[in-house]
Amino acid sequence: MSHGFYFSRLEIRGKNKETAALVFKPGLNIVSGASNTGKSYAVECMRFILGGNKQPKRIKQSDGYEECVVECQTYSGATFQLARSLKGGDFELLDKDGKRVLGQQEVNDYLLTLTGFSGQKIKTNESNKLRDISYRDLRLLTIIEETKIIQSESPILTGQYVNKTSEEAVFRFLLSNTDDSSLKQKKEPKIIAAEASSKREVLESLIAKRKEKISSLRAEVEDQTVEEINSEINEYSESLTSLSKKLNDIDSRRRSLWTRMNEITSRLESISELLYRFNILRDQYDSDLGRLEFIGEGNHLLAQLSVSVCPHCSQKIDQHNTYSRCDEPESINFSEFEASRAAEASKIKAHKADLISTIAELEVEKKQKTELLRDLKENVQTLDAEIKKTLQPQVQERKSNLDHRYRLLVVARERDRLVEELIEFEKQVGGIEVSTKKDKKEKEKQTLYSASNLKKLSDEIQTLLKAWAFPGSDSVVFSEADLDLVIGGEKRSSFGKGYRAIAFSSFVIGLLNYCKIDSGLHPNHIVLDSPLTTYRGGDLKEKDKIDNAVENGFFGDLAKVDSTRQIIVFDNKEPEKDVREKVNYIHFSGKTGIGRYGFFPESE
Repeated sequence: MSHGFYFSRLEIRGKNKETAALVFKPGLNIVSGASNTGKSYAVECMRFILGGNKQPKRIKQSDGYEECVVECQTYSGATFQLARSLKGGDFELLDKDGKRVLGQQEVNDYLLTLTGFSGQKIKTNESNKLRDISYRDLRLLTIIEETKIIQSESPILTGQYVNKTSEEAVFRFLLSNTDDSSLKQKKEPKIIAAEASSKREVLESLIAKRKEKISSLRAEVEDQTVEEINSEINEYSESLTSLSKKLNDIDSRRRSLWTRMNEITSRLESISELLYRFNILRDQYDSDLGRLEFIGEGNHLLAQLSVSVCPHCSQKIDQHNTYSRCDEPESINFSEFEASRAAEASKIKAHKADLISTIAELEVEKKQKTELLRDLKENVQTLDAEIKKTLQPQVQERKSNLDHRYRLLVVARERDRLVEELIEFEKQVGGIEVSTKKDKKEKEKQTLYSASNLKKLSDEIQTLLKAWAFPGSDSVVFSEADLDLVIGGEKRSSFGKGYRAIAFSSFVIGLLNYCKIDSGLHPNHIVLDSPLTTYRGGDLKEKDKIDNAVENGFFGDLAKVDSTRQIIVFDNKEPEKDVREKVNYIHFSGKTGIGRYGFFPESE
C-alpha cells in the first residue's frame, strides 16, 4: 500500500471574484516566473490550510478573497478537499459537493490515517512524556516556505525551544520507522551490544584514520616537539633582529657618506665655476697690463722725438693740446702721464697677484676634494658590497629558515592534536560498555540516531547533491551533534543563502527518498518555496549566488521523479525547455496580456 497523498488543485475563492486556481500532478511541478505574482502566497495558503497558525500574508491581489480550498488525491485514487477561511478558524474536510464532512480534529486523524502515522507516539520532553503525532508535525518537513529554506538552523527544528524534543522525535521516527511508545521499556542486551559494536566500529575507523595521518605528519616534522620548534623560532628571530639592526646601521652610514659626497660634489662644482671666472679675470688683467705697457712704450718714443710744429696751427708739438682745437695751446706733462700709467699698472699687478694666489688655493682645494670624493665613493662601494654579498643573503636565509620553522610548528601542533584525539578515541573504545550503562539518555539517543540510518540518509542526500553538481558533494554527512548537513567538510550553516536553500531542499527530498526506499512512512509530497531564488531586492552577494550548473542539475534531476510521489517547486528561476516539457510547468509572466499573469486572475 502506498501511503500519503498529493495536491491536485489549489483554489482561492471570494464572493464576486474569479477563482484563483493552480492544478498540480504527481511527480515534479514547477511554478516559475516574475516576483510579486503570488507564488509565495500560494505556498502560504497550502501551509495554512493544513493547520498552519499564521494566516497568509495579505497582498493586493488577494483583496476580496475569503477562502482557500485544496483538492487532494491519495495514491490509490481517492479524492478529498480541505477548506479554511483566510481569516482563520478550523480547517474542514469537504465532500465532492463542497459540504462539510469532518471538523479539524477529525481531519487531522483522517490525514494521519492516509499517511500511516495514526496512533504513533512521540516524546515531548526529556522525561519521556508522550503525545500523539499531529499532521502539523509532518507539515514542517513537507511544506517549506522561503524564510525557512534559507535559515542557518537545523532543517528539522523551528527554533522554538519548547518544541525541540518533539521535533527531534518526529525526525527520529521517520528515520527508524519506530515511534517513542516503548521508551519506558528496558532495552534488550542485544540492542545495547549492537549499539556498542556500531560505535566501536566508528571509533576504530577514526583511530585508523588518525594513526595514518599522524604517521604522515611525523614524516614531515619527525619527533620535534612544539617547544623545540618554538625555541628555534626564537633563535632565528633574534638572529634576524640582530642582522636587521646591523643592516640598518650600515645603511645609515651609507646615507651619511652619500650626504657628504653630495656636499663635496657641490663644492667642486662651485670651485670649477670660480676657477673659470677667475681665469677670465686674470686674462683681463693681462690685457689691461699689455695696454698700459703699450702706452708707456709710446710715451717713451714720443719723448725721444725733437720738437716739431703742428702742420695745422704751426704750434710746437710739446705745447699742443691733443684734445683741443689747434688755436687752444696747452702744455703736455709727459712725466705725470707716465706716473699715472705706472701707478695703474702697479695696482693691476697687485690684484693679479692676489688672484693668482686665490686660484692656486682653489686648485689645491679642488685636488683635495677630488681625492676625498674618490675615497668616499670607495667606502660606499665597500658598504654596498657588504650589504648585497653578505648581509642581505644572511637576512634572506634567516627569513627562509624562520618560515620553514613556522610551517613545522603548524604541522607539530596538528600532530599533537591528532595524538590527543587518538588517545581520547582509544579511551572511548575501552569504556563503551561503561559509558552506555551510566548514561541512559545517551543510550536511547544512540538507538534512535543509529549510524546506519544516518549513513543511508546521508547517501540519499549525497546522491541528490551530486546530481545537482553541488560543490563539495563528494562528502556528505548528517551531523548528529548539529542535526544538520556537513557537505565537503563545511557545515550547511556556513554556506551562503543560495546554497543553504539548495542543501535544505536536498535534505527534505532526500528524507522522502530515504523513507520510500526503506519502506518508511512519509506524506509523499514536498512543497518548496524559492529554493533557487534566495533574495529580494538589492545586490546579490557573491557567496549567495547559485551556479547555473547547480540550477540546471536541480531541475533536470527532479524532472525524473516518478508518479509515486509529488514535488512542487515555486521559484523565480525557469528550467530549461527539455525540463519544462517533461513536468507539469506553470509560468507567471508578471506582464499584462502576456500568458498567465500570476496566481490571481489578471485585473481588468
